[in-house]
Amino acid sequence: MTHSLRAALAATAVLLLPLRAPGAQAADRPVAFDRAGSVNVITHTLAERLGLRPPGWRVQGDYREVRAFAGDSGAVVLVVQRLDGSMERLPLSGDQFESLKLEVDTRLGVLARGGAGAPPGTSGSALATAAKAPPLDAPDSARRTAPAAPAYAYRADAPSKPAGMDYARNQLVLAGVLYGPLAAALVEETPSAIAIYMATVASAYFATVKPSREGMFTEAQNRLGTGFAVAGALAGGGLSYSLGLGNPNERLLKDKSTLGMALAGALGGAVAGTVLAKRMTDGEAEGTSFGAGTGLLIASGLAAAAKGQSAKDDARLVGSVAALGMVGGAYFGHWYATTAPYTLTVGDVFGMSGPGLTGILAGLAIARPNTASSVSVTAGLATAGLAAGLVAGDWFLARRFDLTERQGYSMLGGAMIGAALLTGPFLLGETKDSGVLFGAATAGSLLGVWGVTQLSVLAPGTMRSTPAGGARGGAGRGRAALELMPANLAFAAAGVPGRFPLVHVRF
Repeated sequence: MTHSLRAALAATAVLLLPLRAPGAQAADRPVAFDRAGSVNVITHTLAERLGLRPPGWRVQGDYREVRAFAGDSGAVVLVVQRLDGSMERLPLSGDQFESLKLEVDTRLGVLARGGAGAPPGTSGSALATAAKAPPLDAPDSARRTAPAAPAYAYRADAPSKPAGMDYARNQLVLAGVLYGPLAAALVEETPSAIAIYMATVASAYFATVKPSREGMFTEAQNRLGTGFAVAGALAGGGLSYSLGLGNPNERLLKDKSTLGMALAGALGGAVAGTVLAKRMTDGEAEGTSFGAGTGLLIASGLAAAAKGQSAKDDARLVGSVAALGMVGGAYFGHWYATTAPYTLTVGDVFGMSGPGLTGILAGLAIARPNTASSVSVTAGLATAGLAAGLVAGDWFLARRFDLTERQGYSMLGGAMIGAALLTGPFLLGETKDSGVLFGAATAGSLLGVWGVTQLSVLAPGTMRSTPAGGARGGAGRGRAALELMPANLAFAAAGVPGRFPLVHVRF
């Protein structure tokens, strides 16, 4: 290349550079931290009052203020002004910033309600004290002694996110431990059974992996599809046994009719759960699945309490009642999750299992079961304890806090570990009194749940701005009330046409 040609190319590049420069510049624009567009700047004091914490709030250390700027690509940059005047840039993806906006919106709503409209248990507690966080220029001693704002879990009524490969993973596990064994048990020949097992697992793989990778299933569908698969297997097998479709002389796990109905129930439950949860939130799906399980336990307990010693002889009737309880519990669980005026997270729903276990243990401690005990009394007290524990879990946990999923699982883990620790010494001492053993387990379970609440940073519960399912709002939302109306007795006695309720229960 000659010297004159190089010079010509360089001159051309210099002439074209101004024409390309404007298109290459990125025009960042300031954006608000909330959907209303009213919060353009977050100071250190405001962040403390709102209780912004990682992972949603990535700004750490001391700072004066934080502003957000969005680029043409949809990414957002947080510009942090430190105390020494320096600027720090923290990039966020569009999804991360949308999640932060949801959190800021919710925390602003909670802080604004403050007094009578605040969630139960937050007035004068962590939220109220967090709103009085000292200013940035306060002495270090004052800032160290100020109570920390609670960490907010996540927006409880937000749409469910894509489950990704979690859906395929759960269905493949079910194919390996549930669908496959049930299908293989339908044939006698070992080679055929192995072939059917492998075909079932392969079918589950091809049916779920590609759609899961493409994000076709939500986390709510994953939860309800998994839960309903197990519930469907139990319901199908129980229905076959209750209707007498199987061979009474055949072992239950060898009866082809029972196994076939269980397989049909499992596959049907997986499909039904996936379809029904398409528009559910995670909390609604967990409430439906949890309700099915608790409905099964309560219905079984009531049937056993009603039949007493003859419950074994009337196993078909007990099984039918249990299946109906499962269906009714699923309906009630969904109704509860969609109509409660307070938000229900996955952790809220599952967290009630800890108090539920405590209630069962308390009922057994009162019943003091032994070989000569009444089945009716034992089953009745255990079922009543379960119901009381669930009500206590709703009142003390679900209403007052928004638990994360891990915190909800910790409630059950704490109850089980506490029960085992306090029962262990009595078992080592060869104590035979069931009342003492179950009493110790009850105390340990209660301490375990209480310990989890003390060791965890529980976000204060939030109220629905517009309750799902058309529930009526009002200043008293979130507080249970029992209203007696004895005056209506006079109208009913006088034969006045109309409906005159004597009791009104509000949640």
